[in-house]
Amino acid sequence: MTSKSKMIAGIGAFSLITAGVFTASPVFAEGGDDYTKIPQSQMRAVSANSIERGGEGANGDISLVLDGNRNTYWHTKWSSGKDPLPHNFVIKLGEQPIEKVSRVVLTPRQTSNGSGRVHQYEVWGSAEDSTCQVESGFKKLASGSIEASVKLADSAIDFTPQKLQCVKVIYRSSWGGNDSDETVGSLAEFNAFTGEHKTAPAEPEQPAPPADPLAAPTEGENTLKLANDKLTVLLDKEFPRVLSYTEGGHTLLGSLRTGPQKLAVNGKDVDAEITPGVVSGSKATYAVSIPSVGARFDAVFTLGQEGETGKSVLEFKLTNWEDPQYGVRTIEFPQQDIVTLDGADANAQISAARLGVNRSQNYDDFENVSQAQDGKRHSYRVLANSSDLAAAFETNSSLDASLQQKFQVEDKYRRGGDDNHYWQREYRTEQGRKVGSVSSGPWVRCSTACEKGLGPDPDPFWKVAIAPDRNADGK
Repeated sequence: MTSKSKMIAGIGAFSLITAGVFTASPVFAEGGDDYTKIPQSQMRAVSANSIERGGEGANGDISLVLDGNRNTYWHTKWSSGKDPLPHNFVIKLGEQPIEKVSRVVLTPRQTSNGSGRVHQYEVWGSAEDSTCQVESGFKKLASGSIEASVKLADSAIDFTPQKLQCVKVIYRSSWGGNDSDETVGSLAEFNAFTGEHKTAPAEPEQPAPPADPLAAPTEGENTLKLANDKLTVLLDKEFPRVLSYTEGGHTLLGSLRTGPQKLAVNGKDVDAEITPGVVSGSKATYAVSIPSVGARFDAVFTLGQEGETGKSVLEFKLTNWEDPQYGVRTIEFPQQDIVTLDGADANAQISAARLGVNRSQNYDDFENVSQAQDGKRHSYRVLANSSDLAAAFETNSSLDASLQQKFQVEDKYRRGGDDNHYWQREYRTEQGRKVGSVSSGPWVRCSTACEKGLGPDPDPFWKVAIAPDRNADGK
């Protein structure tokens, strides 16, 4: 009998683009099932045909697959020579046979990119031998394979409900951390469930995405244009934001938002007086005044190119400050939307990385726009791509926790921890379809060091580099 394995949750590894466009698919949970988890506390690891006794430190023993800790793992022998495939282990589910066992869930090792995780598998079961050691008592329940792309995700293996006391899992082949064939085997957690797989309820009908892409804004009396020999950038004349980027006949959208645009100072939305932008050469300048705090500055877009790669780079900077009373402690354009991706493009994706110190946890996110859950997320780094163009970002966004406390700087827009607030991405519906956008996080303009004679922080900025699809494969 062949069983389909299901990915419960997981995501791939983060990679930076230096050229071209890439895609990586996120993984989502399946619904509609009615299962009851068998407590690991009543299970016992009976045997494994291979165990590493030294090279994995405190890890290696088969009993660790039942300790409820995703950070520990069983590992087959390798330090004194690798045992050959196939590998197997046997789990006793309880002191008595259990009715309607129908699913096992395998949690891969969460370190070393899941090296040793199962590829081709078999699941066998027995209810006739309380020792779980009589081979003739086992019968095959399921077999199949798990793709390398599942990586660190849990995999559920379903089979016809059975009365079982013992379960044997066989690794016919395994994956290495680099997704190549491997000889060793590993596993972080084993879980088993009773119940049955139900047909998932029909999802609410979604309107079909429009066949045509979102219309790009056109040049007119309310727009400004910056252009070089590769890239044309269209700007909103009344508010400092990008409307579109066009290179090689392909367009990447900027902000689509309608209505009043927002500027936040010290964590609060403020009324700002903004003079319409003026273009001079490769720059577009907007004069901004904030009467409530007695400050003014210029918001300046500059279009240039990177010397080595020749990629077009647009910089946005807040400069030429006049703020004698240090009224602006922090500043943010919370809905500036440097780039917006259209969910109607099957390859539209935002890729993000967060900082973290737990080696067993994955801090990378690859989100297809059409499938991403609505809401806001924050990250340390971010990339965005459509089928035709990609965008890489840089910012000097920062935040000072002591500044928040001393000057009651609010936290209206920032989320995600001190090291993960640099970029905000948001998924929502615009013009009748799903979109995903990228905005810079807040900037510290004047930290607590201002009073110590050190003066304000460097001028806030963000940069975006636009690159075409180098191999023209739309991915």
